[in-house]
Amino acid sequence: SATTASSNSRHRRASHQSISTRSIFTQNCRGLKSDSRVTEFVSQLKERHVWAAGLQETWRSGREDFTEDGYCFLGVGPPLQQGRGSAGVALVLSRSATSVWQSAGAVVHDDLGPRVIAAPLLAKDPRTRRPLGIYLMSTYAPTSAGSDTEWDNYYSAFSTGLARMPAGYVLIVCSDANSSIGRGSNDTSALAGRHNAVGPYGMDHINASGRRLRSFLELHQLASLASFFRKPHYG
Repeated sequence: SATTASSNSRHRRASHQSISTRSIFTQNCRGLKSDSRVTEFVSQLKERHVWAAGLQETWRSGREDFTEDGYCFLGVGPPLQQGRGSAGVALVLSRSATSVWQSAGAVVHDDLGPRVIAAPLLAKDPRTRRPLGIYLMSTYAPTSAGSDTEWDNYYSAFSTGLARMPAGYVLIVCSDANSSIGRGSNDTSALAGRHNAVGPYGMDHINASGRRLRSFLELHQLASLASFFRKPHYG
């Protein structure tokens, strides 16, 4: 995941619901083609009190906007899936998250191709009670077998989606990046170490797509959030 923040949103009205402190999840689904799979997935979100989720590899087709057991499913995929499916991304919003999505105008950026989707949400900061704009994205990168054209199209769509973020909003990107980014900075200077795109935790391995992702993060002043927190296991 990647995140950056800005707090210039005091001009917003303070009448919106606050974001749950519980969770924003990201998940590669490996397919949600059937109604039963969607129902099962939403039941898990409810059980874990998930406020919003970014999904990748839904294997679903076209643009979608429907409700399942109180959760709003906003999805986009290829016009036609081949075989079991590929690509497809979605945002799934709880009732509370749906309300603040509607407060921001119920805008969904689902015209960026089958690998990128984004939506602005206008909530409240649970600590300060001030308006808090959240720009939630879900992206799914090509695999290592993807062509240069596929990768170029993906990053072009990603950049376009980022450019649509309203001023003052906090960015949260839920992503299956299909990249090994290593850990720590390539620049050993003390100043660079304080502004890394990649933190000290994770695995040392880095590949070509990981180097490209690191460059993209640095260019857009983003960070791989998970790499700044120690986890029990890496793989």
